[in-house]
Amino acid sequence: MAHSKRKGKNFIPPKRHNPTYLAHKIEKNGEEIQKIRKQKDMIYAALERHVEYLTNFTSHDIKNAIQNMDSVVSSLDIENVTNEDIETIKACLGSIRSSLQNFASLVPNSTKKEFYLKELCMATELINKPDFKKNKIKFESNYEKGDKTIITQPYHSLLQVLNNLMINSIKSFEGLDVEKRIRLDCHLKDGNVEISISDNGCGISDSIKPKIFDMYFSNTNGSGVGLYHATYILADLNGKIELLQNIGDFVTVFKISFPIITTNEIDTDN
Repeated sequence: MAHSKRKGKNFIPPKRHNPTYLAHKIEKNGEEIQKIRKQKDMIYAALERHVEYLTNFTSHDIKNAIQNMDSVVSSLDIENVTNEDIETIKACLGSIRSSLQNFASLVPNSTKKEFYLKELCMATELINKPDFKKNKIKFESNYEKGDKTIITQPYHSLLQVLNNLMINSIKSFEGLDVEKRIRLDCHLKDGNVEISISDNGCGISDSIKPKIFDMYFSNTNGSGVGLYHATYILADLNGKIELLQNIGDFVTVFKISFPIITTNEIDTDN
């Protein structure tokens, strides 16, 4: 009878059968699985936070647009509806449509389009004009109305940012007995658009200035979404929003800036 070969004392089993090797491999695989689970949890958490922010941004922008539209409709003279009234309502509906489309696509900004800078400034004034009249606010603007520089950016998102700043300025006069003034300044500098909105309302106390751009922070019983939303939108465009020092009689001055992208001319008479 043939005798099987006996294994010597120093016998080392093949790697695939080595208990030490297998234990080490199982441990490494376990670590990889834990790492993947953590990454998955982080992705889910980020997605949940993104959807939460977009939900708040959308509801905030729609609320503002409805508020603008309500001001127009409540002051309408049914016998004498003007083209300006119709354009204002169209602008408000455009903002609502853009907000809903952004939410449906899970993106924070509307689609980029080409527009003249004056169109953005004029639309900002137009949709807030009924509130200027209702609250007896003197609105001033300073921008080059004949400028032919094309801006290629998400128009409706920028309009929502400016509209939110305007609404905040209008609210700042509540309970004040002053000559109410709001001014919009706009100019181009070093390839960027710079727009500031100033008011002589109640101002912002030094103690809360560091918090005003935080999500959900509000000292006016608002949602606390508006300024954070503006920061979010502008950061996505490589732009920014700043609270500046007082300028003359204006106690609150917000400035936004963002790249022009293009400097051609639109082939239209609009």
